[in-house]
This record gives sequence, structure tokens and C-alpha cells, in this order.
Amino acid sequence: MRPSEQRDFVWRTHSYVNDYIRLADAKAGALFGVFGAFLGVLVHQWAASVEPDTWWRKALFASATGAAALVILLALRVVRPRLDAPATKDRSGATCAIYWQRVCGQSMDQYRRAVEALDDDGMLSALVAHTWEISHVAERKYRTLRMAFLTSFFALPLALLGIAVL
Repeated sequence: MRPSEQRDFVWRTHSYVNDYIRLADAKAGALFGVFGAFLGVLVHQWAASVEPDTWWRKALFASATGAAALVILLALRVVRPRLDAPATKDRSGATCAIYWQRVCGQSMDQYRRAVEALDDDGMLSALVAHTWEISHVAERKYRTLRMAFLTSFFALPLALLGIAVL
């Protein structure tokens, strides 16, 4: 593969991973909205209820609100921006310069000189390293999103039952 083809392939992979990160954030936002609404309705109904506080009503309320709150917390954890991967280095031992916090950690002149010093191999190496890093971000987001959806399958019936009964 020619260097330009390699760079195009890595850019397409980088874009693909970024699109999946945006999709995970959108799904987490939807979960946050739906279960935030359920939580609001549950709390409002509990406060407005004139029914006597029996043990089963308290247990249902605690279970429904706890499950909805857990889904919300997991959704927030998905959306939280993070790049916890260690700073990867290119073949020369220099830290790859694509990640925005690394760019911001330099003056504009330092960053310009670092970019100007890169040859085709260095640019490709930096792009590969960043694609690898954001792929790990995507993997962590989807692992947490999976937990949020599994929790929502338990929380949704509880919330609906709570709304109907409380």
C-alpha cells in the first residue's frame, strides 16, 4: 500500500471510530432523558400520593427510583469525555501530537514546529497512535453503555409499575 493510501485508510478508520463515539454519546443522552423523566414522574407521584406508606410501596419506590438513577449515572459515565490511554510515542520517541490536550499543552509555535518536523511516516504514525487511543475510548464507552442498557431492561418495567401503582 502506498503511503497516501495508508493515510487515507487510517483517516477513514479514525472517522469511523469518531462516528461510533458520537453514536454512543447520543444513545446515552437518550437513556438519560427517558430515565430522567421516569425519575421525575416517580418522585412527583410519590410526593403527591395519599395512599398509606406500606412496605411494598416503599420497596417499589426505592427499587424503581434506584434502578432509574443507576441508568442515569451509567449514561453520564458514557458521555464523560476521557482519554485515559497513556501517551503513545512515535518511532522517534516523540509524543504523538493529534490529541487536543497535547496540542494545548504547547505554545502555538512549539506545535507548529513539531508538525513541520514530521515527515510522512511521522504523520502516519501520529494518526495511527491517535486512532488506537480513541478506539480504546470507544470500547470503554460501549462497555458502559451496554451496562446502562442492561440495567434499563430491569429499570423500565419497575418504573412503569411504579408510575402505575404509586
